[in-house]
Amino acid sequence: MVDHIKLLKQAIKLAEKGKGLVSPNPMVGAIIVQKSKIVGSGYHQCFGMPHAEVEAIKKAGKNTIGATLYVNLEPCCHWGKTPPCTEKIISSGIKEVISCMKDPNPIVNGNGFKILQENGIKVRLFPVEGAFQLNQPYITYITKKRPYIILKWAQTIDGKIATKTGDSKWITGEKARKFVREKRFEIDGIVVGINTVLADNPFLDYIPPQFEVKKKLLERKRYYKIIIDPHLKTPLESNIWKNEKSKVLIFISDKVDKEKISFYHQKKENFEFVCLSTENGKFKIDEFLGQLYKKEIGIIMVEGGKNVLTWFFENRKVDEFLIFIGNKIIGGENSINVIGGKDIEKISESFYLENRKIEFFDDDILIRGKVCFQE
Repeated sequence: MVDHIKLLKQAIKLAEKGKGLVSPNPMVGAIIVQKSKIVGSGYHQCFGMPHAEVEAIKKAGKNTIGATLYVNLEPCCHWGKTPPCTEKIISSGIKEVISCMKDPNPIVNGNGFKILQENGIKVRLFPVEGAFQLNQPYITYITKKRPYIILKWAQTIDGKIATKTGDSKWITGEKARKFVREKRFEIDGIVVGINTVLADNPFLDYIPPQFEVKKKLLERKRYYKIIIDPHLKTPLESNIWKNEKSKVLIFISDKVDKEKISFYHQKKENFEFVCLSTENGKFKIDEFLGQLYKKEIGIIMVEGGKNVLTWFFENRKVDEFLIFIGNKIIGGENSINVIGGKDIEKISESFYLENRKIEFFDDDILIRGKVCFQE
């Protein structure tokens, strides 16, 4: 007897291989079974490349006739960068599709299953643990029309991110910092403010994953260094420019001098300015996120500094926290804490983390969690 749950879990495991490469598309894995044997499998390898179902059908060849397709997400039924997967499934002769969940994309959202059923293909749903969580960034991107947002910072035991002079190197050790560089591979863009660029002169680069990834896929990796710089102070000699594989995206005020903008274009390549209006010296966060959405940036990690972290937190634009606690105590009234903004009156007004996970990196602690904000 075929174990449907086991096969769907295998599809989810396959889908994970697309992490960091497919966003803002979902991670999808597909397995084709004929007479209790796996005859083909595939996953969505990279944004703009064939979907998982198409890859699996190609590998299965003629064995698709009368077979069952296991896929962790509803097959697409619309034209995008690739043709509809439903058409390929129908023409392949597959007779049954077993999946974990509907695709929340409004142009799919059950229509893919409906089209398959109208063409004589049986459809069954088996909710499997991990299927929703795997594609939570995609679900956020589709339903909220903005990127999935991770707020990340490193603080001391007493909640400081820098001394009074702005010195923050290093609060955590090498293992924790290496983890962050590896985590960056999984996202589409890293966000920092101009004060962080000026104070730390960061590279903001990622480390490719340990598992084997084809070179051609790594070359297609989409990665943005996103700088919030209303007055255009980003130095031309800054380290952010030094990796040609990533694109620099600088958000500036629409009042920045045009000659200054032109000068940057003469000196640098592979970057883009995004001009936004300001209100009391700040961008409107929904306009900022809307621009990222239009550029198909599906996951961002906000790394600071304090003003930028506060901007996201106060506007309740946070999906996940990565909080590193280094084994250090700074003290002092003028050292810099993590989040500023408006004070609350009572502890009952505070927020707490849900779905917490705690990890250790030598002397450092990582706390992951989510806060439920009402946007």
